[in-house]
Amino acid sequence: MAIIDLHELTKRFGNLTAVDRINLEVPENEIFGFLGPNGAGKTTTINIINSLSTPTEGYCRVMGHDPVKEPAAVRRLVGLVSQETALYDQLTGEENMLFHSDLYGIPKAEVKKRIDELLDLMLLSDRRHDRVGVYSGGMKRRLVLARALLSDPPLLILDEPTVGLDPQGMQAIWDRILMLKKQGRSILLATNLMFEADALCDHVVVIDHGRIIAQGTPQELKAQLEGDVIELGLDSLTDELLDGLRALKAVGRAERGEGASTVRIVAESGEKALVEAISFLDHRGIEVKTVEMRAPTLNDVFFKLTGRGLRD
Repeated sequence: MAIIDLHELTKRFGNLTAVDRINLEVPENEIFGFLGPNGAGKTTTINIINSLSTPTEGYCRVMGHDPVKEPAAVRRLVGLVSQETALYDQLTGEENMLFHSDLYGIPKAEVKKRIDELLDLMLLSDRRHDRVGVYSGGMKRRLVLARALLSDPPLLILDEPTVGLDPQGMQAIWDRILMLKKQGRSILLATNLMFEADALCDHVVVIDHGRIIAQGTPQELKAQLEGDVIELGLDSLTDELLDGLRALKAVGRAERGEGASTVRIVAESGEKALVEAISFLDHRGIEVKTVEMRAPTLNDVFFKLTGRGLRD
């Protein structure tokens, strides 16, 4: 059974179509990635799923419930972690949890045990009596995740849960997310970090301008780009030079990269393409400042589909 079912889901704000006829089924017991750049429509879709916004057209179902007609039922099923932490800095971590347990209507007899378990799960037990104002960014994100689990929801919606975190803080959140999946949670993860989706997600959809432009497992999407990816940083890059690179025998495809003078090449054999490309550029007096050769990423897939990077 799909834990989330979206059919022709559309949301307009005046002349702006933020979500454009999305059809999607999110399976249970998976980490399902919602991948796209800022402004793609991810948060708008999440707000509809969590009954915070109503669709202009189409419908949404969460475990069979309509967020428009049954908002209370849907909110009992969903634990939401939004981009903003919305914590009370003057309260301790434990006091923040107690305050929200009242809002969730958790029985008094269960509150202490539940808070103890969640603070322990999020590695915050030893800081429970510290004011949240002195917490690091990573600790605050873990506390928000603990708060979202207070009502023991079957579905977690995480909207860019690692935004602004350093690598250590990000890894701590990733570890908690993977642990929650092992416990049987269904997780919808909205992110614009391609490596995050690659590391965590069982399936992903890629959206841009409110539309789904690709979906599948991370491996299936990257398989669309057969071979290696080469990125060359040049001292200059003209359209004529780009056309010359595209004509090289070993080069499958060449496009402008995310930098003004960066070229991105996809080739069956990266080594052969690199030798040809550098020789071609050298004969034309073009300096190659940087060279990177790697396997394709989800960002490369997005670049192939749209001509720009995920973070644009």
